[in-house]
Amino acid sequence: MKKTFPGYYVPTKDEFKKLWDDCIFVFDANVLLNLYRYSPETSKNYLQLLKKIKNRIWIPYQAAFEFQNRRLDVIFDQENAYRKITSILENNLNNTENDLNSYLKHSTIRVNEYLQQIKKTNTKILNDIAKKQKTHPKFTDVDDIRDEITNIFENRVGIPYEKAELDKLMKIAKERCIKKIPPGYKDFKEQSADNTFGDVIIWFEIINKAKEEEKPILFITDDRKEDWWYKFNGKTLSPRPELINEIKLDAKVDFYMYQSDPFMEYSNKYLKQKIEAKAIQEVKKVREDDERNIKAYNNRLKHELNLGFSNSLLENILKEQQKLNLGLPGSIAFENLFKQQQKLNWGFPNDILDDALKQQQKLNLGLPDSSAFENLIKQQQKLNWGFPNGILDDILKQQQKLSLGLPSKNEDDNTLAKFKNYDAKIDELSSKLDKIKKYDERINEVTSKMDRIQEYDAKFKEANSKADKSKK
Repeated sequence: MKKTFPGYYVPTKDEFKKLWDDCIFVFDANVLLNLYRYSPETSKNYLQLLKKIKNRIWIPYQAAFEFQNRRLDVIFDQENAYRKITSILENNLNNTENDLNSYLKHSTIRVNEYLQQIKKTNTKILNDIAKKQKTHPKFTDVDDIRDEITNIFENRVGIPYEKAELDKLMKIAKERCIKKIPPGYKDFKEQSADNTFGDVIIWFEIINKAKEEEKPILFITDDRKEDWWYKFNGKTLSPRPELINEIKLDAKVDFYMYQSDPFMEYSNKYLKQKIEAKAIQEVKKVREDDERNIKAYNNRLKHELNLGFSNSLLENILKEQQKLNLGLPGSIAFENLFKQQQKLNWGFPNDILDDALKQQQKLNLGLPDSSAFENLIKQQQKLNWGFPNGILDDILKQQQKLSLGLPSKNEDDNTLAKFKNYDAKIDELSSKLDKIKKYDERINEVTSKMDRIQEYDAKFKEANSKADKSKK
């Protein structure tokens, strides 16, 4: 049965020894890129190991291309980490100070003393970061790591496929990914770019190399996806059985895989190397931290927030996060989104969401449409503020009004109330005006009568004057 299903059996001690004695050591791009993430001492240890097995190593063309293509991004990420961490610490200190200031008048807690201790510690850390930043290698000027890699893999890089052959392999790769034949299907999306088939092309190159050399293969990769590794109950057990079976069938050779830290550890055993335990532990810690971050992020997305995103969106977000964890460049909008998530516990501000929507096509995160973000806003407002749906709907409607330049409901109500007050005042003034008009009419009437009286007075005086003259 073992001959029929070799992929489901762990090699025996003797089989492992023979494998290590006879194999070709094949390296993935991420293993070489991670050399920029280790301390100089650990990277030196790793490179020394590669030098000692130089005559037995090889790298597929696709993997070598990915290393060259992504190298500067990893270097920049490492250099940029100093600025990011400094910003995080400074912001946290400001937030802590603002939060604690509200307790300055506490009867027993000496907030000022605690703040001074926190500031002192924070300053010490910031000074240490600044000191390390000054001594960080300037790989963009002189890259000793790439120089070493170039020398080690000289004449040990795969030959690129001709375009016609590559086009043919791309079609095969797509069919495999649709059927979820490992490796590579975890990177695959319909209508995606050809570079998503990189893992499949690397696999084809490995099989061809095994056929040419007729030697077993040990593949060293820091890829953690399940389309490379056989996982059960959260534990990685071995390479995918399908991979072992396929290369055994096609090339008639054995195959096994290691991540960097077990590869270094077993090199001490099988190759009689003397790699320092400290270096192995550092490489292991980097791997475990990456795995822990990815797992925690995955759980948070799927179980705690439950914002209704599709699985394909979650997978693409996780791929972006994995890029960041591996020191590879993620999209700027995604990095901003992740930083806001860390600071605000998913209390996304509208401007970040708007930016994410604008970057939708560039990010290729599989966002369905703006309704997903509206759902996010609704759900997040429910989580953060506890508003019932009715209020949320009103808020969104008011927001749409504001976005369209229309007055909000409150503005409508206020304006209506003002108009009602104006109407009441107009009615009051109209009433007063009517009364004034009546007074005017009475005044005119009195004025008319006064004029008539004056006329009578004049005539009376004239008559009296005539009477006086007659008497004389």
